[in-house]
Formats: sequence, structure tokens, C-alpha cells
Amino acid sequence: MDFPALLRNAGQNDVINIADFVRQWDESSLDHRYHPSQTQVIFHLFGYYLLNKLNEAKFLWKRLPNEFKSENPHNAELIATWNLGKNLLKKDLVRAQKKINTTHWRDATDLARMLRKKLQQDAKAVISKTYVSIQIAKAAEMFGINETELRPHVERWGWRIENDYVKPTQTTQITKREVATDDIQVIGELVSYLEQKNNLV
Repeated sequence: MDFPALLRNAGQNDVINIADFVRQWDESSLDHRYHPSQTQVIFHLFGYYLLNKLNEAKFLWKRLPNEFKSENPHNAELIATWNLGKNLLKKDLVRAQKKINTTHWRDATDLARMLRKKLQQDAKAVISKTYVSIQIAKAAEMFGINETELRPHVERWGWRIENDYVKPTQTTQITKREVATDDIQVIGELVSYLEQKNNLV
């Protein structure tokens, strides 16, 4: 796979660029001669997470050789990446954020930061669409931050806090546009990050 060439030919639509990147990884992973490094697999899984391709992430994990899945220190980051994926498959934003925040990431430090940002936008969309009010402690858990950190975000979004409850403004259409814009920014950051790390591809 000529990943540097993919980056050179990337257009302005970063969503398509990262989709092409993941597709090439998919094709390579089906070749019995393909022996990826753990870093490559971690990047592949995070690419799926950022694109919401969670079933594909599950199938990739099933195809990995057993030596990648055994519980030992060498596999720790890859296993943590997959455990994060299991939280995402269950739509458990709280556990996903806790996994991101409590794992000592080495190869995936910046990828985890980007996914954390995306999940916070997802949490904002869920709360806006689903809740008339939500306990501030529960909302903070969904965002992966503490209550003090959440308060300025709530004020910026035009939401209210009353008696330890967050009351979101019901603006579904605006929220959708904000999430879409942020996703493009996150994916653009991922492409830039991978370009810096292309010696690992």
C-alpha cells in the first residue's frame, strides 16, 4: 500500500480521503501475505472508530492472529484499543470516555485525543435530541470531563443548569451541522497525523 501517494493525491474532501485509506487497509488485511504491525492495526481500528464503522472494526479484530490478542504487556495498547471499540459497539459513551482517559496511550495518543473530541460531539448530539434535562454529573461522564469543566461548555452552547440538572436547548438541526463539521475537522487532523507517522505504514 502506497500510503504517502494517497496523501499526496488527497483532495479537499478529507472524509473521502480517510475512507480510501481505510479501504486500502481492508484490502491489504485480506491478503494472507499481509503481516501488519501492532501500530498499523491500532491506526486501522481508530480509523474505523472515527468513521463510525464499528462492525468493520469487530470483523478486523476477529481476523487478527491470536498472538495479537493474548494478554501480555506487548499487546496492551492494541487490546486497550479493541476494548474501547467494544464500548463503542454498545454505544456506551461513558465507558468509552473512561477508557480513553485512563489508558496510557503510546502510539495512539493523538488518535485517542481526536476520538475523544468526536465522542464529545456525539454526546452533545445525544443529549440535545434525547433529554429535556439530565443530571450534571451524568452529563459530565458522557463528555468524559468533570462538572467544573462542563459548565463553560454548557454556557457556550446556550444550555442551562438548574438545581444540578443540565437543560439542553432542543436544536436538532444545528447540532447535526456542528457534528458534521467537527467530524470533517477530526478526520483532517487524522490524515495530517498519519502523514507525520507515515514511516510506520
